Amino acid sequence: MHVFLGYVRTDIEKKRQYFHTAKEEIAGQNLLFLQLASISTVALLLIFFLLTPFIIDDWRMSPQHLLFLPAALFFAVVSSLYARKKTRSYRFVTALCFIFEIVEMIFILLIDIFADAKAPGSFFPPIIIALPALFIFPIHQNYLLFLAFEAAYIALTSSYKVHYIAQYDIFSSIVAFVFSLVIAHTILHLRCTDFDLRLKYQQLSQQDFLSGILNKQTFEEKGRCCMESLTPSSHCALLLLDLDDFKLVNDSLGHYAGDQLLRQIGEFLQHAFRSTDLIGRFGGDEFIVLMKGPMSTAIVEKKASLILQMLRSIQMSGLPKEITCSIGCVVSEDGDTYDELFIKADKALYTAKKNGKNGYHLYS
Repeated sequence: MHVFLGYVRTDIEKKRQYFHTAKEEIAGQNLLFLQLASISTVALLLIFFLLTPFIIDDWRMSPQHLLFLPAALFFAVVSSLYARKKTRSYRFVTALCFIFEIVEMIFILLIDIFADAKAPGSFFPPIIIALPALFIFPIHQNYLLFLAFEAAYIALTSSYKVHYIAQYDIFSSIVAFVFSLVIAHTILHLRCTDFDLRLKYQQLSQQDFLSGILNKQTFEEKGRCCMESLTPSSHCALLLLDLDDFKLVNDSLGHYAGDQLLRQIGEFLQHAFRSTDLIGRFGGDEFIVLMKGPMSTAIVEKKASLILQMLRSIQMSGLPKEITCSIGCVVSEDGDTYDELFIKADKALYTAKKNGKNGYHLYS
């Protein structure tokens, strides 16, 4: 029982995170499926209107059949026009898809129940099974919508159709309703799992495999985006770290010890800086940090001193000297690009190395 309840809680939290994190992706997929569904509905209705008279004797087109076509065409036009916009509202797309489902179900009820009181329903069961696979909605929205239409279908079928036909229609609709609930849960669970996997692979592709922080390519991409988003009144700082005589660690203690040291430094940097700061490894024994937010030379110098102090506190048995590094620091100025800021930090690092290592230099 505890295992089952744990699974339910985990599944609910996973779905909540999915709808919180993937809103843009969900809106894009729902809009695409709305286009496909509405255009397919128009095409299927036209085929239905053409072929049915040849299949069913004395079949006549009812007003609900006729009105269904322009309703579906309306959603096809609206969704296609909205898809051309660069920015899309998650709420608008969700509302549009939800209204489409309601309109679709209303017409299916009208056609299945009121077209002929002596004819069995044909469309409600397959439609209520298919809809959960169409749009990405929170599970409670699907359940409430299907429950409302199932209740309406049972009530209207019982009151309008002959009893012999009504009992079979109601039974098939209940079976379809149960299947729709299972399908809604299963498909949403699979979508959440797929999103989690893609998110994990994306994170792995952005991380340096050894130190667990950003790799060079990802850091540069995020760094450029950060610099482009700066306002004239906001600044950031770039710190470029290079371990002093790292080759001595590998030669004295072996490459495994060197890898352990790099991993330890990566973990420390993640604790020493805020989650909003960018931390990356540029390869070898070189690390880089982009500090965001209100910035001053005093803050940068304090962080650089903290890093130097941390490295000197690392004890590695068998190493003839303590662990040190050289740090090049720079605070951005108005109009600085990422590349310009990196060049300044690199020059400051060169100066720190030239001054005897085990220290930092602030570009000015």
